[in-house]
Amino acid sequence: MRNNLRILQLFEGFINSSSIFDFHLFADDSNLFYSDKDLQHLEETINRELGEINTWLCANKLSLNIDKTHFVLFHPCQKKLNYSMKIEIDGKTLNQYKSAKYLGILIDCHLNWKEHIQQLSKKICRSIGVLCKIRHYVNEKILVQLYHAIILTFFSYCFIVWGNTNDHNIKPLQRMH
Repeated sequence: MRNNLRILQLFEGFINSSSIFDFHLFADDSNLFYSDKDLQHLEETINRELGEINTWLCANKLSLNIDKTHFVLFHPCQKKLNYSMKIEIDGKTLNQYKSAKYLGILIDCHLNWKEHIQQLSKKICRSIGVLCKIRHYVNEKILVQLYHAIILTFFSYCFIVWGNTNDHNIKPLQRMH
């Protein structure tokens, strides 16, 4: 019980280490969100707040795996970014990625879900291949059950989030289904 209380105190302390970030914590995965229309102000604010978070981490004898730490700058496809963002923590520069995996969903910087759907298509193709190979050895009822267990779960997981993309992006999945 004492360990659980300590963990809750750590989570609360971590969240309170910054007043500007919107924290999303899940097990050992932490995501911080912040927005600003002025990219230079965004960079300065984030770097300052990451310094505060790093101070809190050090004070609590916790470390951050910098190799697994990166950032995504969300923006419309039509808006080209002419600003090179430099985000640092503890003197180390974080890499900027075009997408990030969040609870099994690949979220790209344009929020158009292309990368997620491409990844999903590959998984579904492999699963269809497995069903095709075993179809001669099992009856139709078992094939339907396997379809629901293996393939339909890919389609339904967080569909409410990514399923509203444009028709062009979702067409490959419609053909597979």
